[in-house]
Amino acid sequence: MIGIIIQARLGSTRLPNKILKPFQGKTILLFLIERLQQLNLPIVVATTTKGNDDELCDYLSGHQIAYYRGDENNVLARYIGAASYYNFDTVVRICSDSPLIDLQKLDSLVEQYRAEDCDYLSFSYKNVPTVLTHFGVFGEIVRLEALKMLDKSVVDLKIKEHVTYGIYTDTKNYKVRLVELTLFKRDFERIRLTIDTQEDYDNLLTIDKEYRNFLSEPFEKLAEQICCNDKLLKKMETIMISNKK
Repeated sequence: MIGIIIQARLGSTRLPNKILKPFQGKTILLFLIERLQQLNLPIVVATTTKGNDDELCDYLSGHQIAYYRGDENNVLARYIGAASYYNFDTVVRICSDSPLIDLQKLDSLVEQYRAEDCDYLSFSYKNVPTVLTHFGVFGEIVRLEALKMLDKSVVDLKIKEHVTYGIYTDTKNYKVRLVELTLFKRDFERIRLTIDTQEDYDNLLTIDKEYRNFLSEPFEKLAEQICCNDKLLKKMETIMISNKK
């Protein structure tokens, strides 16, 4: 069974409790989950066993959202535990800081995975999996057996923290399929929709106010609108430059 697992925690260092911040009359996390429910796949939130995530679990329980608690740093083990507990043989991996995820592309990725025999499937941009980009609108799909194999073969906690890194960088041992995005314009490289800082959140609120009609559209349509707003683009670029320091 294919299932969606969203990794989430409240202990973000740069913007604590970011996923519970208000957005469109709910929270960022609930907004994301309600959008993902349109794909008709089971959804689980994978959070940590730390005490400060008790609040998150109470919130999820109150909204009847399934969750799993695991190690904070060994996110790979957390994913394996969540997938195994809920009987997923394949995981659609989503980060909770991506409320504007492109549902149409994610749905097409799931359909492509069903038609192919691979351990890992993702969109890519300039030959790089989109999980490594700042766009914040894409997910990735990975087979549970591949995650288990990786867990047994590596001891480096940094690799386990990034979950799929040890898979998409090892094409000898894993069947990796990357689907290059072809409709991207160069200006789109200036767009950052990941929510990691207060500035990111402020930008999200600006987008919601000015481009709400495009939030359910494919990323390219929203991106076309954002690219007409030089002030917003410069704010996004400033965040990206700051993150590289």
